[in-house]
Amino acid sequence: MYHCLRDYLFSHLKHRAEPILQRIKEDRTRVVSPSFDNIKFDTFEIEEYPLSAQGFDWELWCRYLNPPKSWWTQRNHTAPIRSPALIGCFVVDRKYFEEIGLLDEGMEIYGGENVELGIR
Repeated sequence: MYHCLRDYLFSHLKHRAEPILQRIKEDRTRVVSPSFDNIKFDTFEIEEYPLSAQGFDWELWCRYLNPPKSWWTQRNHTAPIRSPALIGCFVVDRKYFEEIGLLDEGMEIYGGENVELGIR
């Protein structure tokens, strides 16, 4: 399975994997979620999403947070943004992920992973 995932990641995200994997190499306890844009299915037009961090409100709804002023002033848009939550697209060290309990196998709805991992 790992080889299939690795091959998929490298073949479809050429040159995107290296900076993400470097962050994990620097600190194996990081959980990294890449930035991404939307490709409209009917026109293939790229809709650029603003750079943001993920969070959630008291009702546990996903919220997009503006990066802190200190992040903007460094003028490096590839720098990580600390975030209390993340979407389901993430990269994590396999052993560390096992140590924190993986994802909840009983989760039956889409979207709970952003809150679940943020609380841990």
